[in-house]
Amino acid sequence: MFEAYFFDKRSTINYRVYRVLKALQNTDFTVNRLSQEAQLSYSQAYNEFQDIMADLQAMTDATVPIADEEAFQKLGVDVTVDQYRFHLLRDSMAFNFFDYAFKAENPDVHQFCAQNDLSISTLRRRVEGFKTYLQSKGVALNTSTWAPEGSELRIRMVMINFFVLAYRGVGWPFGDAHYHETVALATQFHQAAPDAWFNQPEHEAKQDLLALGVQRIRLTQGHPLPLVPRLQAILQAPDLMTLPLVLTPTPPADAQMESAFFYFCRIHFLSLQGHLTRTDQWLLDHFQHRNDAVAHFADGLIAYLVTQTPPAASDERLPAHDLLRANLYRMTYSFWLFSGDFSKRLDFYDEDRTASTFGHLPELITQYFDLLEGDTVVFKPFVGLMRRLLYGIIRPDFPQLDADHQLCIAVLVEPGTFTLRDLLAFLDGVSFVKLATAQDDADPDVIITTLTSPNLIIDYYGPEHADVIQWQSTAAEEDYYRLYAELARRHHLKNLKQAQQ
Repeated sequence: MFEAYFFDKRSTINYRVYRVLKALQNTDFTVNRLSQEAQLSYSQAYNEFQDIMADLQAMTDATVPIADEEAFQKLGVDVTVDQYRFHLLRDSMAFNFFDYAFKAENPDVHQFCAQNDLSISTLRRRVEGFKTYLQSKGVALNTSTWAPEGSELRIRMVMINFFVLAYRGVGWPFGDAHYHETVALATQFHQAAPDAWFNQPEHEAKQDLLALGVQRIRLTQGHPLPLVPRLQAILQAPDLMTLPLVLTPTPPADAQMESAFFYFCRIHFLSLQGHLTRTDQWLLDHFQHRNDAVAHFADGLIAYLVTQTPPAASDERLPAHDLLRANLYRMTYSFWLFSGDFSKRLDFYDEDRTASTFGHLPELITQYFDLLEGDTVVFKPFVGLMRRLLYGIIRPDFPQLDADHQLCIAVLVEPGTFTLRDLLAFLDGVSFVKLATAQDDADPDVIITTLTSPNLIIDYYGPEHADVIQWQSTAAEEDYYRLYAELARRHHLKNLKQAQQ
């Protein structure tokens, strides 16, 4: 988790409790209920609540005579989870240092410590965790000034992820003027080539603007990209051009590399759309036309998994896997470009760390690496780095190969009701869940039911039935929040148990 590099114990607990508070915000919650939901003792929950109320008063510049539940409804209504999280980050000296080191034209640790009345030794202890992470991605801190050093491409990827994760939902890290200039530059691209694949204002995310913003900051600081042949290869596509608007004046060679970096950022981030975008289609056309190691690896992986998939029923259409193919091109090209590991958003998420190390689908992914030959052997050393990412983006397309990782849910709710309809719609959107059917040989892992009679549940599933989650006929938003958290916990425990067997 990104915050783990910067939060102390107090901030970690407050952040967790505030998320629970926001989930309970529209209910008549009490500190006693908060303690149950946050799994804290009453005294701990009370102290954390008072701590959070003090933070909210500082954030909103307001005071309340009594910091109770009613006062929270007033102070917390307009403070989002992201805003409170950023408040806690700003209280972290380690976060403030890296925020400064990435933004300053000539960062100097001695100047930073003097301005913050901090000793070098104290700061060194606090930044050690994130400093170690940077080193693992090929970025070091200068021994004298602590300015970031290393491959410019790697530094930019670290900065993009740092600012995207830190400033989510709370604004622009480089100031209003820089934001408006970056938006104006992106608008110029849209107007100059309105039909180009890389111009999709309707799909443009904050990460796209931040990537362009980081690019402009590094150029302003005097750090243009040197020649990177594998990155320059992007410009070999016939429909791409040098973009002199990225930052002028720049030498022609710098303008070429900066243009290539702009295009790379536009194709690097995984697409989560439910359909192919113009960028996805460009990726498919471009890499299939290139017919190189990237296309061979991705196409070969899909073909291999298709051969391992049980035959579909005669009335089922075989999926085309087009979006998966585009995302595999993205991921494979990035590893090819960096010749190994680099800073990724997934580095800061714990989801599926256990699942990607065991089971049928991860085993098939590993076997595919063993089968690599020809120009794809370049990826063989990256199996440990790529498997987790591959597993995460492949499993939605191949649920039959990932059945042993799914949490089997039996739903025992009166048919034909809105309660059943809404619950099934919710479960359908949870990627690690599969619904038990009459054809299932194995018992479900969990039973979700509105029935209150234990005897009725025994009639359906026998006396040794799975654990039961009691469901409400009129479920509220916070009920779904708690259900997801509980299913995620049980899914993790199931995977952990199977991995240890």
